[in-house]
Amino acid sequence: MPIRFGRFLRSVERTRQWFVRKTRELIQENWDVGLFDVLFGSLKAFGIYPALYFAGLTWTIPIMEYAPLNTQLWTAGYLFGRRQLLSRLGRRRYGHGLNEMDAFRDRVLRIRPTDARRIHRFRQGGTEWTVRLGRSRATSWMRSWRGLVREPNVVLQTELRKMVPDGEFLFHANELRSNPYLYEEILIQKILSAPGPRSNLLDRLELEGPLERAADRALLATIGESPIPTYARVIEQGNSLTRRLARSLGSSFSATSLALRWINWTYQRKIYRLLAESDRQGYRLIADLLDGRAIAHSDCPARIAALRAEIETWIGRATRFGDRAKGVSYKWEGHGVARVGIEEARSVGCPVRLARIALWLSPSRRRARSRSGEAES
Repeated sequence: MPIRFGRFLRSVERTRQWFVRKTRELIQENWDVGLFDVLFGSLKAFGIYPALYFAGLTWTIPIMEYAPLNTQLWTAGYLFGRRQLLSRLGRRRYGHGLNEMDAFRDRVLRIRPTDARRIHRFRQGGTEWTVRLGRSRATSWMRSWRGLVREPNVVLQTELRKMVPDGEFLFHANELRSNPYLYEEILIQKILSAPGPRSNLLDRLELEGPLERAADRALLATIGESPIPTYARVIEQGNSLTRRLARSLGSSFSATSLALRWINWTYQRKIYRLLAESDRQGYRLIADLLDGRAIAHSDCPARIAALRAEIETWIGRATRFGDRAKGVSYKWEGHGVARVGIEEARSVGCPVRLARIALWLSPSRRRARSRSGEAES
């Protein structure tokens, strides 16, 4: 009976983590769809329908709601057509569509299939091996149903999990699945630590040689295969701080915890902006290559290198603050760390208004002041 109850609790916790993870993925990947739905509904409710009412055309509103102005139809159209829309906007900015530049990059860097962008490399037996993680089981099943052969070195995340024999390890690592790249990296390290699973994984892989053309190698060295590893580092730095504050302060949503998290978020937001700018410079470089200009004659590589150095600087600042915040054991102690963090963030130009408000509203503010007064005396 206790064993069955323990299994039941594990299944409940696994289901909760799955729901939280999928909700977060939907918000992160499709936030623009929700924004479009809200804006279009507001346009109808506060613009079009009042205009029809005052024009004496109230009888047309039900007809409009069924077909021409149906919010669900317009949102679905935006969902399926946003990639083409972004590609056309990219043509106006870079002179080439985003789809065209993505196809060129994937062909040059040998990214196949195009949805296997989480690329892991490791050395085993003096040889470098590559694992490319496919996006979903549904996509893999559709390819097999259409008779397409899976590309070499492509493995699904579910297949990686099946190679790990330790069920308890999988349960404890399940909370990291909201950061897929980090989660897969941990699974691969666990697989490589055991002889049986390691041989099963290596049997699935083939050696990948270097790129043949010097121009292709130069492009790879300049823009890299994917920014996903950097995003994974930044995301895990914030998630680990949240988990640590939840354990040490009892909640990650207390005023003190929120102040520390919002200070850290100002650093993360700066890093995300720099990553987006690096991505734009990469597209400009690809557009130059499509126009026939050599990499050596473009100013984009120097900009990308400067952005990478700046990104590493900001990651170092976020890491140092996060390490100090993780050492907090009491809320009054967190106040001192937050005050120092606010001054440091303001000195480098980061807005910390929310953190200052949370710190001012914290119920333990008076106790933190008395502690600091006792320390000074």
